[in-house]
Amino acid sequence: MDDLLVKETDMLILVAKTEDDVSHLEVHIYEEDTDNLYVHHDVMLPAFPLCVEWLGFSKTEDSVGNLAAVGTFQPEIEVWNLDVVDALYPHFILGEETEAEKRKSKKAKKSAVRHTDAVLGLSWNKAHQYVLPFLAILFLLVVMVSSVFFAG
Repeated sequence: MDDLLVKETDMLILVAKTEDDVSHLEVHIYEEDTDNLYVHHDVMLPAFPLCVEWLGFSKTEDSVGNLAAVGTFQPEIEVWNLDVVDALYPHFILGEETEAEKRKSKKAKKSAVRHTDAVLGLSWNKAHQYVLPFLAILFLLVVMVSSVFFAG
């Protein structure tokens, strides 16, 4: 049972990999005092992972939660709760289409509000950690505005 507990002194290493057309996000634990490295648990991913970013965030100030944002060939960003060992689904998804958007014709103009291609890179803003988990719409707008600003 102690192997399932992540201690404050443990270091997490995230590995996104694909073997035989099955993609996984592995959570490795490194115990520095005993020089021990092992796979704590893994999460099966629905798409080929292109990038991963650890998000150290929690709703309370006295603890740190372990979340991982995963970018794939899909336009959405999946955020997985690494503190849940047998998670079947992401904790939440950024940029997910609404039911109304899914019903629209494929010939409709691409959305100017959301990302529409593969997510090739992710970066967690350590100065404003509350932006990504709680203000997902603001995060998407910041990405959109910054891409317009830097593009021209």
